[in-house]
Amino acid sequence: MFVQSLDRIRCTGRLSAALAMVVSLLALVALSAPAGASAAPGIVPAGAEQGKGIAESAQSTAGEKHGMGALLPTTQVDAKASLARSGEAAQLLPTSIDLSGYSVPVGNQGQVGSCVTWTVDYAMLGWYSKRDNRSVQSFNPMYTYSQIRNTSAIEPNGGSYPKDALNVALTQGNDSMAHYSHTTTDYASLPNASERANAANYKIAGWDPLFAYPSGAGNGTISAEMIKTALANGKPVAISLTVRPGFNNMAHTSTTLDTDTSGIPTGRHEILAVAYDQYGVWIQNSWGTGWGYNGYGRLSWEVVGKDVYQADTIRGLAATTTTDTTAPTMGTVDQQFQLGGLITATTAPTRFSWLASDNVGVSAYEIWVKTDTGSYVRDTTVAANATSVSYALLIGHTYQVAVKARDAAGNWSSYAYSVTVTPSVTDDKAFSTTSTWGRYNLTDSYGGTYMASSQAGSSFTYTATGRDLALIGPRFSTAGRATLYCDGTSYGLVDAYGATTVGRQVLTWCHFSGSGQHTLKIVLEGTSGRPWFGVDAFAALS
Repeated sequence: MFVQSLDRIRCTGRLSAALAMVVSLLALVALSAPAGASAAPGIVPAGAEQGKGIAESAQSTAGEKHGMGALLPTTQVDAKASLARSGEAAQLLPTSIDLSGYSVPVGNQGQVGSCVTWTVDYAMLGWYSKRDNRSVQSFNPMYTYSQIRNTSAIEPNGGSYPKDALNVALTQGNDSMAHYSHTTTDYASLPNASERANAANYKIAGWDPLFAYPSGAGNGTISAEMIKTALANGKPVAISLTVRPGFNNMAHTSTTLDTDTSGIPTGRHEILAVAYDQYGVWIQNSWGTGWGYNGYGRLSWEVVGKDVYQADTIRGLAATTTTDTTAPTMGTVDQQFQLGGLITATTAPTRFSWLASDNVGVSAYEIWVKTDTGSYVRDTTVAANATSVSYALLIGHTYQVAVKARDAAGNWSSYAYSVTVTPSVTDDKAFSTTSTWGRYNLTDSYGGTYMASSQAGSSFTYTATGRDLALIGPRFSTAGRATLYCDGTSYGLVDAYGATTVGRQVLTWCHFSGSGQHTLKIVLEGTSGRPWFGVDAFAALS
């Protein structure tokens, strides 16, 4: 009864003499505001606010030289475009996420090139341990760094590969800060037998590369969407990037934003992404609380797209010897119209999405669908790890989706149910033309016609009862933009441009928390050179 259509410098902290000379000369020319730094509002990570009380030993001082040390990956891992569809993914992900409430205090690697292990072992393992409420929540980065540092480098404290640190965390674990007998800068001493035995209590369950590019360059919006998706799934992300002056000179305010994509690179660095908002991704650095905003900084999405060349997540800490009997916790099963989907004479493209949480990670989901008054039918075509599915729902019929989650130990959650939804469509012929809106014939449209206007400020309002309202319209070469309002609140611009004419597209939609009478409104921009905007039909999920 339903149709399914699935949518998933190498560096050591030191420059060569020649490059250092160039950077020094440039610094003399520009002694004003930090390069690439700008102010932007948005969220402030909870961890940055907590960091105001960090002990003096973690602070960095003005002019202090910081270590870096992220080596370029040797194997390319492409970001999965299926998880990074521009536009659609952006609408499905939350506007902002903050995971820093579980962050451990900001540390200071000093001049040692140990940023990778400060990120993986100190910041990320500490985050998961604190989230899981384990008794030990602080780990010494030197346990791993002493074993994997690049001793062939000129400096004895050379950089390291993130994969090496992650593999040590997987096979050995990491010793606690209190138990490890060496300082956080002693890279020459290897862990002893007692320290290795204690480290085995704190192994990770596994790790996953999001992407890795040996070129040292980012992969644009796809990489950014991968990072956002991981954070939205409750996973902090270890990211490696090419560092420029804008990062080095991060402002000490909560509105800090690094926008430097053209400054001369000064090295490569590893840091932990713990939050994001519409302006960029917030990171926890290992240069002490005197850097950035109490040790935190925010990279603009442009910097992420250009300079972040590697990103990895872990699957949490491995289960202890105690048998895991705790089932995953299912979140809400949500519904939205599928952006860019095609309405037909009989179907409306609808996307259902869900997430579950578990202390050792979710390994699979089961999805069941009920149509009208029939029985639930399991959809076996959906990938076990999928967190969303798109269906072409028959107009006028009623649907409900049920999802349950399984963890690695085989525990199943209870079912979570979507609301019951019934799609309906209202054709443009239900509305009268006005002095600014005319009706035009188009074979590839719902009902054979659509309405359009080219006048800036002209608006069109649709009010209906439901939980979701969608605007259906054509894309064509002279189509421009309009501002979307959902119950009077602006949600930004909608662009209807298309190189070729294609009708019946879900151009935009409004999603409401509850069913009731709601309003979708568009106000035309009158875009220069392409002022037209078309309205073919409206769809509702009631």
